[in-house]
Amino acid sequence: MVKEQSIITSLVELTRLRDQDAIRNKLMSALLEISEASWLVLCRMEREHENPVVEVSNRILNPSAEKTIQPFPTELFERTELFEGCRDGGTPVWVQDLDNYQSIIFQLPNSSRHHEFVVVFDERVDERTERIISSVLDLYDNFLGLVIENTQDPLTRLYNRGAFDIDLPATLLRINEFDERRGHPRPQQKRHFLAMMDLDHFKRINDTFGHLYGDEVILIFSSILREQMGDFDRIYRYGGEEFAVILQDITRDEAETLMERLRRAVEAYEFPQVGQVTVSIGVAELKNNHLPSSLLDFADQALYHSKDSGRNRVSFFEDMAQTQVEPEAAPGVDEDDIFF
Repeated sequence: MVKEQSIITSLVELTRLRDQDAIRNKLMSALLEISEASWLVLCRMEREHENPVVEVSNRILNPSAEKTIQPFPTELFERTELFEGCRDGGTPVWVQDLDNYQSIIFQLPNSSRHHEFVVVFDERVDERTERIISSVLDLYDNFLGLVIENTQDPLTRLYNRGAFDIDLPATLLRINEFDERRGHPRPQQKRHFLAMMDLDHFKRINDTFGHLYGDEVILIFSSILREQMGDFDRIYRYGGEEFAVILQDITRDEAETLMERLRRAVEAYEFPQVGQVTVSIGVAELKNNHLPSSLLDFADQALYHSKDSGRNRVSFFEDMAQTQVEPEAAPGVDEDDIFF
């Protein structure tokens, strides 16, 4: 009875969460507790030079003294055909020819960009383990679907403002925790940035061509944004024609190159009926002593500086601070930039 209560408590705690990374971490610990396995490993399959590659992204060792402390066999992840079989067949794959362990490979539901898997390692696996984990993954799939539905913009399918309001504080918290564990800030080469971007003269587009073409501009811009951001999957429609991206573990030069590449891609695109559309971008670095509201204000100031400097450009708040640029609360905002 105590064990069942513990399992129920873990699932209740999981369904209280809204941040997808936190939900996934809780899922891993819940699955380990429920299955009583020796190891639980999260991995994903990508393509490298047209060949599938499976990479481990997280692992949890059962702390129970009764469990073996043998390392899990990493050679399993070289057998990509097993993971392809799990993906293509839609069912768990059993592996019973490993040293010290048996394992079951499960595909993780709602894997957006990569095919992700949970691998259970134990001295002996059985049908009960498969049934229980499959049931919990079904629950996770249903719950995560609701979370995604509530955190996605219905037009663009990007994350919405509500997701942004959750993710930005969570990202800052992870930076703080990382620095505290290290005892000093992360190396200055790799940083985090918040980019705020706004389509220039968007109200004029709506007034001239109608909201149907305005929506088409939003959709095309969202597609360009996804394409240019690549692996940066924290992309948000902040509101109206304003968007946000959280860039993690990237150098200042890389961030500037990425934003300039996006700006040029939008400028070069011929939007149907509308023609040329441009975007103004403001960027601020995430630091562990920043409040979310302060960081958002810094990025907004940089965005307004881009607007006030002629639009269709990228501005970094840190550059403004160094040159002692002091933007007003909302400079450069004219009738065409009023958000609706």
